[in-house]
Amino acid sequence: MNDGDVFDLGGTKIEVSHMPGHTPGSIVLLDRKAGICYSGDAFGSNHVWLQLKPLSPMQTYVNSCLKMEKLMDSGITKIYCGHYPYVKKAFDKSYITTMRHLAEGLINGTGPEPQPYAQKVGCPNPMSVTIGEATIVFDPDYMKQQKK
Repeated sequence: MNDGDVFDLGGTKIEVSHMPGHTPGSIVLLDRKAGICYSGDAFGSNHVWLQLKPLSPMQTYVNSCLKMEKLMDSGITKIYCGHYPYVKKAFDKSYITTMRHLAEGLINGTGPEPQPYAQKVGCPNPMSVTIGEATIVFDPDYMKQQKK
C-alpha cells in the first residue's frame, strides 16, 4: 500500500495515509465521508511504543502527529486506535496533539520527567512519559544517540 491509495469497498472509500513512528511503515486508514480514521498502532491506544526496532527518529513521529492534526482539521473527527477493546472509545484531535507535545518534549528536554516502563519489550530499559491519557514509551539510549 502507498500513501494516497484508495480502496473502494462498495460505497465506502478507504484512503491510506503513511504515518511512520511506531514503525517506519505505519499507516492509518481514513474514511473521509464518515470522518473517521483507523490507526492500528500508529498512534497507540493510550500508549504508543517508540522503542521497537526498527526505530524511527522521534521527529518522524512528531511529523506524523502534525500530518494527522491537519487531517483532523480537514474533517476527520475520530481516531479508532489499535487495541480498541482495551480503550473502548475513539480519540479526538486533542489526543494527537498531546502525543505530539510529548514527543516534542522528549526531543527538547522540556516534557514530563521520564519514568521507567514496566514491560521490557524492545529494549532493556524502556522509559515513558505521560500527559493525561497519552503515553509514549521510548528507548532512552536511542534518544541519546539522536541528540548527538
